[in-house]
Amino acid sequence: MNQFIMLGCLWLEACATAFSQQQTNGVNYQLGPIPSAHKPLAENSVPMGNIQTFEEVKLDLPITSGPYAPTWKSIEANYPGTPEWLRDSKFGIWIHFGPQSAGESGDWYARKMYVEGIPAYENHLKNYGHPSEVGYKEALRDWNPKKFNPQCAS
Repeated sequence: MNQFIMLGCLWLEACATAFSQQQTNGVNYQLGPIPSAHKPLAENSVPMGNIQTFEEVKLDLPITSGPYAPTWKSIEANYPGTPEWLRDSKFGIWIHFGPQSAGESGDWYARKMYVEGIPAYENHLKNYGHPSEVGYKEALRDWNPKKFNPQCAS
């Protein structure tokens, strides 16, 4: 254990030395202050254009000629029938199985687990405890993909 602490201290010292040498070489890695942002505008305070009178912009760009015209008839003529890949397609469901699935609360779990009153937060309280004590880092650490059984998902 002491060896690991000693190695960690040596590594930190080496990093600090390298950083201080970069500073003395005239390179400044410090960022400037964050610029101030103006206050948000009130809802519906920016007038929108009228879609009925909005002038359409037509670009005069050269387009390579080909067998297609911008009509359904042209598409039918160039793509007769139904493609085989579409006929053979199967119904599928996309699932996401990654560290965020540990919370069993869908997408954006890492954000939603900290928002009081929504299901992800309530789920996290019930399964792990308060997010201030057991946060997303602990959920990532404890996630175990070896438990995934794709047969159970079908």
